Amino acid sequence: MSRVAMQDHTFSDGTFVPKGSFVSVAARSVHTDSEFYENPEVFDPWRFANMRDEDGEGTKHQLVSTAPDYVPFGHGRHAW
Repeated sequence: MSRVAMQDHTFSDGTFVPKGSFVSVAARSVHTDSEFYENPEVFDPWRFANMRDEDGEGTKHQLVSTAPDYVPFGHGRHAW
């Protein structure tokens, strides 16, 4: 996921990103984290379908959904 800073921004940890800078997030590190996905290194074509079958998860884990643990399109109001 890549973005361009439209204005200067300082993160809460003091990291400063000047306007016009390109910022990227490594999605693979999130998508292969066992904190979020069971057996993340194993290909499972039904992973997200099975996650939707769990109680209260029916509308989550859709291809068009954004979440902090699924970021290929970004997350939040500016997600692509």
